[in-house]
Amino acid sequence: KKLDDQRAEHATQVEKLEQTIASLGKSTSSRSMDLQAFQDATHQEIAKLEAQLWQVNQENQALQAQLQESQHRYDDLAEELSESNAKSNGTAPDAQEELSRLQRAVLAA
Repeated sequence: KKLDDQRAEHATQVEKLEQTIASLGKSTSSRSMDLQAFQDATHQEIAKLEAQLWQVNQENQALQAQLQESQHRYDDLAEELSESNAKSNGTAPDAQEELSRLQRAVLAA
């Protein structure tokens, strides 16, 4: 009789352990799926951010090129203005007009 009771108790304990293992397996599987979904979403967000960064870098390079072009144009106009200043001496009306035109051009650049 005692042996039968022990066997029944062991059978109950084994059944409970099997249920616990099955439950843990489902929980682990669910968590694994959640983690995979989170990783996928993270990778997608990283890809979006990398694409945005690439776009910003392209725009930055274009702006740098425009800035250099504007700087060269400014330097050319400043040189023309300097040459015009040296020639005019402030007395010739044509030279004075040219000087004013170049000054306006430099300010507009």
